[in-house]
Amino acid sequence: MKDSNIQIKRTALAVRNHRLALSLAIILLTVACANAQNVVVQWNAIASTTIVTNHAEASVASGVWFAYVHLAVYDAVNAIDHRFQPYLFTTNPPTGANKDAAAVAAAHRILVHYFPSDQGSLDAEYASSLAAIPDTPANISAGVTVGEASAQTLIAARANDGLLANVPYNPPVGPGFWLPPRPLTHPTH
Repeated sequence: MKDSNIQIKRTALAVRNHRLALSLAIILLTVACANAQNVVVQWNAIASTTIVTNHAEASVASGVWFAYVHLAVYDAVNAIDHRFQPYLFTTNPPTGANKDAAAVAAAHRILVHYFPSDQGSLDAEYASSLAAIPDTPANISAGVTVGEASAQTLIAARANDGLLANVPYNPPVGPGFWLPPRPLTHPTH
């Protein structure tokens, strides 16, 4: 009986320790996820608000606007750390150019260019994002220069891409082509 009581107490203690360890792990993961926010995630949310909420762009067009934002951000950050093949833009930035500032500037410039009616709110987000970057003004300024150049390169490349072109569709008629069904007519009695 005494051995079984000791065993029960050990099992209860092990369960309690397991629950405590699990609780601590959940807390640490929650804190880590909260701290994992970065400027790319932040500006993706800003882009979503601008493109989808404020301008109610159709899903096809909104995908293109998101792509423009992220391609400019990708090239801006990549131009500083040179880790991957660039899409359109590359440069030799000044030493210490801040990648976060480059990403913020690239996203901001693309959104302001394509959605100029939102410039006031985008400028406020831009200023707030840059103010939150813990770096020297020189490094932030260098990053902004890289981000602006990346965005301008993408804007120039996409200038005549036909994204907003109005192309009327006139379906062909004749044998072998689908025709919409005729309206049903009901006989009158």
